[in-house]
Amino acid sequence: MENTDWPELVHICSKDLLRLAYSYLKNTQEAEDAVQEAFLKAVSKNMQFENMEHAKAWLARSTINICKNKLRSPWHKKRMSLEDLCIHETVSASPSASPEEKAIQNDRDMQLLETVMSLPEKYREVIVLYYLEEYPVPEIAKILGKNISTVTTRLQRGRKRLLEDIGRKDYYDRT
Repeated sequence: MENTDWPELVHICSKDLLRLAYSYLKNTQEAEDAVQEAFLKAVSKNMQFENMEHAKAWLARSTINICKNKLRSPWHKKRMSLEDLCIHETVSASPSASPEEKAIQNDRDMQLLETVMSLPEKYREVIVLYYLEEYPVPEIAKILGKNISTVTTRLQRGRKRLLEDIGRKDYYDRT
């Protein structure tokens, strides 16, 4: 990519980066700010990427670093998000599902998202990158600056924790 096509890059990457930022910050507005900051950093440095995958990886790493910096700030530690006080909306079930089925599915999706978000950061980041962003393990290792075996171990332990937490919360017995 000799000349970076920024509008195309924003169009392709912004949704994934927003999900990634949200997994750290748990606040939509802050996540949007973090993604915007990552893009601004790339534009201001006039970054030239080898290909689209290189651009995605660089932006993902930059977004993660920005989120971690935000989480370290004293302001962030003392505030409570409005989203913490509100009911979250999730993607509804299939269009043919009844309103009751959609409500049940939304509840399950929200509980699962909350469970993923409650994982320790080291597990949460690999789970989000692997399942939501659909990065392969070697790419996650590059993004996080970790060994492939470390990422694999964190994925296994994160899955185990999720299964334990899901079992404790009794997700699927509610009707």
